[in-house]
Amino acid sequence: MMMPVLRTVFMYPIHQQHITDEKGLLHKIAGGDVQAFRRLYDHYQPHLMTFIFRITRSRELTEEVVQDIFLKVWMTREALSGVECFKDYLFIISRNQALNMLDKQLRLQEKIAAYKREAAQHLLQHSADTEPDLSQHLIDTAIDSLPDQQRRAWLLSRHERYTYQQIAVEMNLSPLTVKRYIRLANDAIRQFISSSLFLIILENFFGQ
Repeated sequence: MMMPVLRTVFMYPIHQQHITDEKGLLHKIAGGDVQAFRRLYDHYQPHLMTFIFRITRSRELTEEVVQDIFLKVWMTREALSGVECFKDYLFIISRNQALNMLDKQLRLQEKIAAYKREAAQHLLQHSADTEPDLSQHLIDTAIDSLPDQQRRAWLLSRHERYTYQQIAVEMNLSPLTVKRYIRLANDAIRQFISSSLFLIILENFFGQ
């Protein structure tokens, strides 16, 4: 939760500030001067947004990281009186904060992907025993959503039992292209089913 004293810093538009006595400004901030902190924020925030965006490549994530950085600066403001070059100080904090955030995002994505795989495997097994129509419906929907060429190659392979060479002749393509189409189709079908089952699990969970 944001500290009430900082709402006037983070919640209003940036007004670009030119700082002539940065050392004096840092001493004021170290003493708890919110207006001085606002001047520092207005001066460095645009530059920091550009720097962090180059790391995250996400506008939303960049805004979150930048706010966290300045919140950390305020929370440790007593140390500012000993800072000789705030730009270097801010760069170190910013780099570490951005990399930590990216690491957390990556670990979260990996956990979600692992959970999706486990949930898909479990629910497919369950639906095969109790709700066979669900599994087949998801597969049919996934196939229907494929690009035309991928769908045709996949159906010839799985339903007609054609070899890559036979499909290549039938579709006037190279065997390598056929192989690539089928691989892409398999990936798309798995992803569609996994995501769909994950949403079904969430709906069942929150609907209880």
